[in-house]
Amino acid sequence: VAVVGPNGAGKSTLFKALVGILPLQSGRILIHGESLGTHKDCVAYVPQREDVDWRFPVTVSDVVMMGRFGQMGWWSRPSKADKQIVRKSIEQMGIADLTDLSIGQLSGGQQQRAILARALAQEPHILLMDEPFTGVDVTTQEVTLGLLDHLRKQQVTTIISTHDLNLAASRFDLVLLINHRLI
Repeated sequence: VAVVGPNGAGKSTLFKALVGILPLQSGRILIHGESLGTHKDCVAYVPQREDVDWRFPVTVSDVVMMGRFGQMGWWSRPSKADKQIVRKSIEQMGIADLTDLSIGQLSGGQQQRAILARALAQEPHILLMDEPFTGVDVTTQEVTLGLLDHLRKQQVTTIISTHDLNLAASRFDLVLLINHRLI
């Protein structure tokens, strides 16, 4: 699903509400028929690039391992299975050679692929991506589109926000147009 609309239409607000970052003013959100929060681990969120502090002193591997925290808990050590999932996610995004680098040392496209690998490490049923194609190189855009095709085959629901109506119309099964403030 592609959510398309101008700046200020509420796309990011919608995504943040879907993951519980912003409180609802009214209504409710159900995931798999249950209230928001019951299934937090099955929803992964990739925020806009400007919403991330790239100066935080963590490696690419650390960032991707953060995707496993929901399954392993804050104070647990990663299991062999957690490490394998992280390694697979990193390889899937084509950044295996960057695992020991600080996230702040990477290009914008490499950072985006690291955040996508973190989302994959969660093993989500639903993936929310807020403007994933803004400010990234062609390689990252192609890797991301390939990932979306792969996730579709895996029956993972992907919802992205974008300003690119042509991309939305050509690559997505459903396009939701937002032309005024939703929330």
